[in-house]
Amino acid sequence: MKTLKAFPTTNGNGFEAFKVYTFKHEINGLYKTVLSNGAERMECLDGKKSAHLWDGKDWDKAGKFVVVADNSHRKQLVEIAAYKLKSLGFEHVYLSESKTYGFFINKEGVAISFQSDFFKLRFSGNYKPVERLNGRIVGTGWSDNVDLISLEGLTDQNLNGWDCVKNAPHWATGGLEVQLLGLLDMLAQSHSNYFEVVL
Repeated sequence: MKTLKAFPTTNGNGFEAFKVYTFKHEINGLYKTVLSNGAERMECLDGKKSAHLWDGKDWDKAGKFVVVADNSHRKQLVEIAAYKLKSLGFEHVYLSESKTYGFFINKEGVAISFQSDFFKLRFSGNYKPVERLNGRIVGTGWSDNVDLISLEGLTDQNLNGWDCVKNAPHWATGGLEVQLLGLLDMLAQSHSNYFEVVL
């Protein structure tokens, strides 16, 4: 019997947003899952809005189920984080084709990358490559290796300042000015194929 893993983009009808559920194929493209309270739910998992994730008032705000294509925990974490960032109101959220990393555009128009660091998310800022500044080699970005964020802790109040970063930190560049990357810069990178996350 074919099984799929999927997560809802909103709460509804016993489903918890961004939690991965296992669905078993039943009939005619319908998949069944059992919720923690023992209730059974049937879904078609076609990527369209779901009546189970609808408040009965505004269909445009209904959520959908996103099938997780890979059983890798790290890829699932990154994919779920991308949809959660989109639900937090960030207009531009992109996921790599491999689903191993992504980026969002923060309130200042700066591209902030994210990836899995085992069970938490690591965020990083990006700037245009600079080989040398006053004899000092500078890379192409910086990362916060200390304040990693769990998926549960990923909220608009808990982004450790990444939502409003507009300058690279002094410790990353020695205080020298660098040009931070924006949406078009990230999409122009030849080594990455991104697709935009849509709720």
